[in-house]
Amino acid sequence: MKNQMSLEEQMASLELREAIILNGFKTDATPNEIILSAVKKVPTSTSKTNFFSLPLEVRQMIYDEVYITGWDDDGIYDYSQLGLYYHKTSFPNIGLSRVCKQMYSDVTPYIYKKVSVSLPLEDWHKFFYEIGPHNIRHIQEITINYRCSLWGGAWNCWGRDEHKDNYNKWEGIFRSISLGSMKPKKVMVWFDPCDNYSRYEDGTPVDGYQYLRCQVYEDLWFVKGILRCFWQARKIEFRGEFNPLWGHTLRKGLDFILRRDGDDRMALFNPKFICPAVDLKNCTKISDVVYDKIQTPWANLPTW
Repeated sequence: MKNQMSLEEQMASLELREAIILNGFKTDATPNEIILSAVKKVPTSTSKTNFFSLPLEVRQMIYDEVYITGWDDDGIYDYSQLGLYYHKTSFPNIGLSRVCKQMYSDVTPYIYKKVSVSLPLEDWHKFFYEIGPHNIRHIQEITINYRCSLWGGAWNCWGRDEHKDNYNKWEGIFRSISLGSMKPKKVMVWFDPCDNYSRYEDGTPVDGYQYLRCQVYEDLWFVKGILRCFWQARKIEFRGEFNPLWGHTLRKGLDFILRRDGDDRMALFNPKFICPAVDLKNCTKISDVVYDKIQTPWANLPTW
């Protein structure tokens, strides 16, 4: 018969009535109301509080304090030209990255925020290879100190002619950096070429060095590396003695805006991030993409 309940329905009805009696629910409460009320009565276990239970914003405030002294000014750089590769474990607070995976994820953006590359290049090749693309992408400011040879000094420079280096000594470093898809806020390159070698009074070069200008001025491999690695940078600056034609080469290759500042300074700005009121202040417009900084004459020194 239709009005006759099956055995399963009768058992379910008895269980529901039993739950109502035992838990003190209203007799007219619906099954959904009974379930919700029962869930509210289930005691919840509280998890242990630890450092990572703090909000990320609070943890970042703590990391700012940890890495603000000394580290933020200099970043990672070479100690006494002995090689960062051999000394990276001695940098303060880098040990925090070894606590656990979560801590590693939290602090590596602070550890690798600023890097200054110098000699010897081989150690920096190892460094960038070891930290990997996932850490290279954290670099916000990178400085490159460019000398004419792997180890520095005129004795290792082969000049600008056919005797110059026939290999790209920057290839390993630039290859690793390019894999990190770095988006730095600032790229600074300092050039320190050996312009003139020592000569005797009669004009004979000391120790047989006959070159007057070193190969830094013709290192097109280096220019290609800049194009390859820093096309997403906000700003690229050159300081020192460099080939002035490189400014136009990089401007065209990167589609940046060039600001020239005398013979030993120039800056390239990503048009997506440029602030004309600041970056092009006190400049003469040569074209839509080239500006010259107005040179202020030196004040006359008082005579005694």
